[in-house]
Amino acid sequence: MMIKFTVQGRPMGAVRMTQRTKFTDPQAQKYLAYKELVGYKANKCFSEPLQGDVGIKVDYYLFGGRLIDLDNLIKGTCDSLNKIAWVDDKQVVKINGARFTALTKNNEHVEVTVYPVLSGKK
Repeated sequence: MMIKFTVQGRPMGAVRMTQRTKFTDPQAQKYLAYKELVGYKANKCFSEPLQGDVGIKVDYYLFGGRLIDLDNLIKGTCDSLNKIAWVDDKQVVKINGARFTALTKNNEHVEVTVYPVLSGKK
């Protein structure tokens, strides 16, 4: 069972913040709003968090501006999906991510696919 969804708008990578700066730093506020948007979109697709090992495929489409590190983009997406797609992101055992150039600013988005991974454990 693969669960797919798309989040329109410019993808955003994880931002470093402290407990105090998350309320005062504009970049932290923007990141928290983005995480909420990703969570909102995911919530429509998941009736409950997946149990066991999971994999995630994420394709980011960005137009112009400053390029964002792929690992920070993935971190932001995975953090957004905690307690929605999975209980905790330590369940993620497989990641496939790519960053592409969007044709226009209006085409910026992220495509997310989450799926269970069968473990080799017995």
